[in-house]
Amino acid sequence: MMLSKIIFHLVFFCFYIAGYGQGENQIKLRYWNGTTDGKGNTNSFGLKVSAINIPINKLELVYEATLSGQPPKFYSKKKFVLFFTIENTGINDVAIYDWAFKAVCPVDNMGREFDASSMIPLVTPYIPTDIYIVLKPNEKKQFYSSETDFYWCLPQDVKKDLLHDPKYFQALITCASVIGASAPVKNGQKQGTYQPQSKPPKEAGDTIDSVVEKLVGEHNALIQKNENEKAEMLREEILQIVSIAFPAQVGLVNSKLLKSETPSEAKSSEPSEKSMLSFNGQTMEAEGDCIDGMVSLTSNNESTLLTLINLGNSSSYVVNSNFYTNGCTDCLAIQLQDIINSKTYIATGGTVKKTSHGIIIDVTMKEMMSIFEGSDFSYTVMGKIVCE
Repeated sequence: MMLSKIIFHLVFFCFYIAGYGQGENQIKLRYWNGTTDGKGNTNSFGLKVSAINIPINKLELVYEATLSGQPPKFYSKKKFVLFFTIENTGINDVAIYDWAFKAVCPVDNMGREFDASSMIPLVTPYIPTDIYIVLKPNEKKQFYSSETDFYWCLPQDVKKDLLHDPKYFQALITCASVIGASAPVKNGQKQGTYQPQSKPPKEAGDTIDSVVEKLVGEHNALIQKNENEKAEMLREEILQIVSIAFPAQVGLVNSKLLKSETPSEAKSSEPSEKSMLSFNGQTMEAEGDCIDGMVSLTSNNESTLLTLINLGNSSSYVVNSNFYTNGCTDCLAIQLQDIINSKTYIATGGTVKKTSHGIIIDVTMKEMMSIFEGSDFSYTVMGKIVCE
């Protein structure tokens, strides 16, 4: 009786191993769905696929038809590149016959952040049709996708949603685990060596995107022609685009936008409440500007620009950095642009209060890069914004 049980268990074990090996050794199209944060996704026999979004300071502008004499209507699409890593983290060799990759649109037509049916094919280096490649354990292939945008997405808000980066990707790989002496053969392919070639994107740098630069020029031309109403509409569009696509450059772009001056402002000699800005031990007279949820404070010497994004109707706020560090697009964000030294600072704590005399700011700020590097060094920034 004991011998029969042992034989049964051995037969079952051998059947399980054979079944497992047969399933993993089959040439199949397999899917990987992952996030673009580099964490990756690994299948049952150890093939891991990961992707990292590479930021690019580039937009593509699409103009819409307008009536003669009306301000331009447009929307912008943000460019992006994904960097892929295909790695064998298992114990067996893995044969790969072909692959394809897709990026998932950031928002679908119902306003949802993820919808697996909304994808765009990516152009990546492809495996030649006459060979397959074999990845040994711990071996990997890495490459960039070509530069692209979400042209075929149909989001709920075209003007905003196409400015966001992709959060998800999908990889479609025809592959098999090599269980045994050699890999299974597909359509006469032979095993070959293959190193995917791809050109990395240019570094983002601190330059303003050419599309934004063009829009700034159009705005300033309207100001010079005293077409202030059209200019104001365009200014709001520009700052909205930049706040989503390039939030670190809001202050820099705002400093390039000319300000309109009404006759009453030019002739007025009556004393009024003054705006001020204190940063790094220096107190400066400044000029405030308020448009809906976008508020700015520019020092009179134009060396420093403080910007508040998503300022609502509340009388007081507790400040944090969630807009920049946690992707909270509705949170209050405060940043300071040191224009002379080309540095950007982000508020990480403090308060903002609205009074009858203006907006009072008392916050702690850190240099943008130091937040991600874990530095504890911070600055105190205080200001008073009198909206003009």
